[in-house]
Amino acid sequence: LAPTLRQYGKYLRVLVQTDKPYLDYLVVRFLLFLGRAATGFYIVYGVRELGYPNETLVRDFLVLLIFGQMFGALIGSTLSARYSSRAGIWLALLFLITHISLALSSSQFGIVMLYSAIFFAGAEGAMFKVGFINYVVEYAPDGQRPVYSTVGSMIGALGLMTPLFA
Repeated sequence: LAPTLRQYGKYLRVLVQTDKPYLDYLVVRFLLFLGRAATGFYIVYGVRELGYPNETLVRDFLVLLIFGQMFGALIGSTLSARYSSRAGIWLALLFLITHISLALSSSQFGIVMLYSAIFFAGAEGAMFKVGFINYVVEYAPDGQRPVYSTVGSMIGALGLMTPLFA
């Protein structure tokens, strides 16, 4: 039985407090958003520190991000279908660590590392969507998927604000 609109807030709080695996999912999802906040600084770093023209870097950033997203969606959907959405989540975490590490190494190894970071940031973004959306569908009990999805979306909305704080 679905909660009434008046009971919904309390129901969501109880859900998060009592469902430990789902709470872990929400925490990891939010941490991924925190890591993704770094990508907003990649162009600024490339222009200010590495000395590349803004218009070139923005164009290349968008192209690499799109190719990375296509790569991530292809790999992510294949992994999720073959194994589970958790494989997609783990790969998203690996891509997050990879793109931040590559961006940090660009100070020593140059623009190629920053471009690689942008590609993996795109791949991580696609993997993130595939893994997390599929997880809710797989994990949530029948009839409760809209509720679980709502809580995940609320965390997503909070996560979208992380670049403002970064």
